[in-house]
Amino acid sequence: MKRLSLIIALLFPLLVAAEDGSIVLHPIQSGPKAGVSWGVPFLRGEIRKDTKFILMDNNGKASPVQQWVMASWSDGSPKWIGFASVPDTLNDQLMLMPLARSEERRVAKEFAAESIKSIETESAFIIDNGLFQCTFPKTGEYVIESICYGDNPVALNGRLLLQTEDRSRWNEKILSYKDYTTNINKVTLEQNGPVRAVVKVEGDHFTDKVSTDTVLSLPFTLRFYIYYNDVAIQLTHSFLYDGNPQCDFVKGLGVHFDIPFREEVHNRHVFFSGDRYSYDTIGLWHEPVQPLVGRRVLRPSRSMEERRQDYPMKRPEDRRPEAIQRERENLRRYGLPPQGPSVYHRQMACERIADREEFDESGQALLREWAVWNDFKLTQLNCDGFSIQKRTQQASPWIYSDGGYRATGLVLAGDVSGGLAVSLKDFWQSYPVALEVSNAASRQAGMDIWMWSPEAPAMDLRHYDTIPHGLNASYEDVQEGLSTPYGIGRTHTLTLYPYNAIPSRETVMRWSERGANPPRLLCTPAYYHAKKAFGAHWSLPYNGWASDSVSAVQAGVSDTVVWLETQLDKLLAFYEQAVEDNRWYGFWNYGDVMHSYDGERHSWLYDVGGFAWDNTELAPEMWLWYSFLRTGRSDVFRMAEAMSRHTAEVDVYHAGSLKGLGSRHNVSHWGCGAKEARIAQAGWKRFYAYLTTDERMGDLMHEVTDADWTTLQWDPLRIAKPRSQFPSSAPARLRWGPDWTSFAANWFIEWERTGNKKYLDKLMTGMNCLAALPAGCFTGQGPLGYYPETGKIIYEGPEGATDHTLHLATIMGGFELFAEMLDDIDNPAFQQCWYNYCLYYSMPENDPMRTQETADWGPITSFNTPRLTAYAGWKSGDETLKARAWEEFLRGRRNPYFDITIRPLFGDLYGSTLLQPSDILHTKWEIPNVGTNGSAQWSLNAIFLMTLAK
Repeated sequence: MKRLSLIIALLFPLLVAAEDGSIVLHPIQSGPKAGVSWGVPFLRGEIRKDTKFILMDNNGKASPVQQWVMASWSDGSPKWIGFASVPDTLNDQLMLMPLARSEERRVAKEFAAESIKSIETESAFIIDNGLFQCTFPKTGEYVIESICYGDNPVALNGRLLLQTEDRSRWNEKILSYKDYTTNINKVTLEQNGPVRAVVKVEGDHFTDKVSTDTVLSLPFTLRFYIYYNDVAIQLTHSFLYDGNPQCDFVKGLGVHFDIPFREEVHNRHVFFSGDRYSYDTIGLWHEPVQPLVGRRVLRPSRSMEERRQDYPMKRPEDRRPEAIQRERENLRRYGLPPQGPSVYHRQMACERIADREEFDESGQALLREWAVWNDFKLTQLNCDGFSIQKRTQQASPWIYSDGGYRATGLVLAGDVSGGLAVSLKDFWQSYPVALEVSNAASRQAGMDIWMWSPEAPAMDLRHYDTIPHGLNASYEDVQEGLSTPYGIGRTHTLTLYPYNAIPSRETVMRWSERGANPPRLLCTPAYYHAKKAFGAHWSLPYNGWASDSVSAVQAGVSDTVVWLETQLDKLLAFYEQAVEDNRWYGFWNYGDVMHSYDGERHSWLYDVGGFAWDNTELAPEMWLWYSFLRTGRSDVFRMAEAMSRHTAEVDVYHAGSLKGLGSRHNVSHWGCGAKEARIAQAGWKRFYAYLTTDERMGDLMHEVTDADWTTLQWDPLRIAKPRSQFPSSAPARLRWGPDWTSFAANWFIEWERTGNKKYLDKLMTGMNCLAALPAGCFTGQGPLGYYPETGKIIYEGPEGATDHTLHLATIMGGFELFAEMLDDIDNPAFQQCWYNYCLYYSMPENDPMRTQETADWGPITSFNTPRLTAYAGWKSGDETLKARAWEEFLRGRRNPYFDITIRPLFGDLYGSTLLQPSDILHTKWEIPNVGTNGSAQWSLNAIFLMTLAK
């Protein structure tokens, strides 16, 4: 590393010159030195594509950054730039500084030696980060062949684990199991330093013993992230389920590493991390493979005089008589004074103990006879309890050792000369999970990180019932053969820590915390707002009203705003607590929330058709992300992150004929027969992808780019408005919203990410077609004709017909998309079309602004969306429209419940009540009439109205 004085001397003139362009960053997860990646937004034309940056801490210490453009504005200037760096600390705010062009080469030269080294051979990629080297084979079954410190391998033969349960003889109560092997299809070096290397591995699983009904392969995508001089490797593991849920039951899913030993069994150790007790305190379970403890004490093979010199006794006159006598007795019996560290004490401190042959005959006898423990495991089969067990051999039983509540998910295995620790993110939240170390008594142990523990019942992905439940009965859109999980996926994040000397307990705790909450650097809410991140119209909160020194009145903040902020905070707190109260955890469930609440049972409607899991219905994901952008709260970030991971993988089809579509809300995440683009659209995924630079989300956004072609096979209105009743000469049909709006989001995001003009052309074609319709976006009472090849939209319905039910167009992300997109894309015709839709969406039928031409444009009464009216007021500068937006929001158009002019009538809209047993199973907080549809939309309206209608 460079001397601090050199860095300051080099960069001081740059700091002064770049002061106005500096960007404040703050960690939402503090910690020591670690590799981290993050995204930063910029205004159109603000910087050049080749502008270089450097990262500075509070002490003036500089760290090099690696950067790449993630998205661009229409003029080609960067809209989002991804950065990667390895700052010395993540405990303080950092500053991202643009470099003057005259200094770029000089700074690059200074940091040239601090770079990842990558070598490509015919058979593998080899990555050296300055601490260790990783080898990634291009073919075969090992996704990572070795991790070495110099010539010392500390982990070998990394591969994936898959086990299935054969129930073909279920009626005979006979089960059998099949083990699958990893098969690598493609390896790509996606990024090659200088700060970070990214290795992408794609493949599938195979076995010779396949089912007669289907061939299950679970295609996977892995990414390994390696940062220069960082102690960790991050691994994202994504897989798709491509089996038949009636016969392909996954029994175990995980990752395996071989751990080679150089030391004898008593110098080998195993750690598990347990419960978190505070931010910096995590329980640790640690035992040697052969604990040096028993009836007799192991003595070093040294003379008594040598031992006396090592552990000198205090003078008799300084000791009480009984203590002197006890020490003499111990010395006589065991030959070792009680003062100072014993062999066992030093072993438990992970110090190297002499090999067996270095002990005398009595010591060697003890080492031969003390038990050697071969296998260890920590198993968490639910979110509220884990156990730790070990055994001496396969022919012996498992012995219970300890247990706890919620394990943080780290396992460490190795000897005092090296080994590996692995942490699984969201460990207990994504149960059933397990960590295992096997064959620790042999020369090479195995380490298994189970994302689905084989000790749990096998995955059962069948639909929750064999009897259909219709829309009228259960709000469930059942369609034959479509309650299928074929093509859904799941992503896990693991952190690998290779080491060449067993780390301290403090280090193991830090590793466990880092794995559970990976380091994140993010901009401030004010910066995101100023740079129009995800649109220019969301509001920053007013927090000063809670201050003792500044009142809301003094700051000029209205009572309405204070009330809104209070309700927004209460609603977020309620949903955070609801996740815990209702145990919304588990492999397939974590990240999602329920749709509707049942006040009679004091329970969410988890078992009633379309009222159960929400699956992005009415944009709760956007609500959480905009809430994070405006507050910067780490708890909101983590909730939004979990939801994005879930909705992007589990609720969406990534393979098969339904690829690019998602499943509407249901008891089973994939159970509803309505498979629609609105659930899978890239607009949901974009927040997490841009804020964190997550490449997996980038894959998933690209994956849905051509989802509009699914309309040829899966007409969105095939049930509600069949083609026989609403014919079209076009090859496909759709609604302009939420079908076309979702396709538009996919195209817009693909275009800003790649510059592929094909998708801008399709977007512009659709805009022009909608703008040309007789009544714009209100035209017709049925589907519109659609041509996937060009994006052309046509209308062939009755002349003068208008639709008063198109509320889904804007409450499934359409409003937020257009509010941002139309700031960058110049299409005056569609600008006017969209303005008209916002203006007339809820305009009263007798409003004097209406003309004969616009008399039937709206109002849409099925869902109250006052941010549309507010947008029209903002666009036109019409204060009357802004006032109407507040009236719609606070009073409601059909059920007025607040008088906006009288503060005391503002009720506690989202105040919750604590329920106690025995009326319910356990204590929980309740809002009797709560529903996620209303919660998400109310919050989004509030967030946008405070800017658009201020």
